[in-house]
Amino acid sequence: MESQDIIQQLSAVPIGTIVAWITVLAGIIGVVSTGTIKLYKIFEKAHETKEENEEFKKLVKGHEEEIKSIKEILLDIQNKLDENDRLELKNLRHKIVRASEEYIANGRITIRQLKALEELFEEYHKRNGNSYVSTLMNKVRLLPVIGELDEDGNDIV
Repeated sequence: MESQDIIQQLSAVPIGTIVAWITVLAGIIGVVSTGTIKLYKIFEKAHETKEENEEFKKLVKGHEEEIKSIKEILLDIQNKLDENDRLELKNLRHKIVRASEEYIANGRITIRQLKALEELFEEYHKRNGNSYVSTLMNKVRLLPVIGELDEDGNDIV
């Protein structure tokens, strides 16, 4: 077919049909381009969401590592506190035993000494001290007590 034949055939087509076809093609192009733009926007939003999720995951992982570190530090502190409690209990025991044996050897105790020893023993007892110290305290309580206390707990000489 030559170009003149094509022109003759096209001139035979009514102008309304050509306009209709152009309108249909324009509509199809419009729908395709609008759909493409919407798909692109959806893709962009999905990509942004994915980046935000990855950023959030990194943040959460960092926090989890910090929490793990804090837990380890707290466990170390707790172990040190437990050790301090054990040492304090031993220290209280030593003080009570040493003082009790001294007072028993002397055969007497002052009211002030007894009051101080009772305070130590009360703390020792709160910490679940053993019965040996309780036995010593019972022996100390049987000793003759020198001095008296008034209503406020003060020495009366």
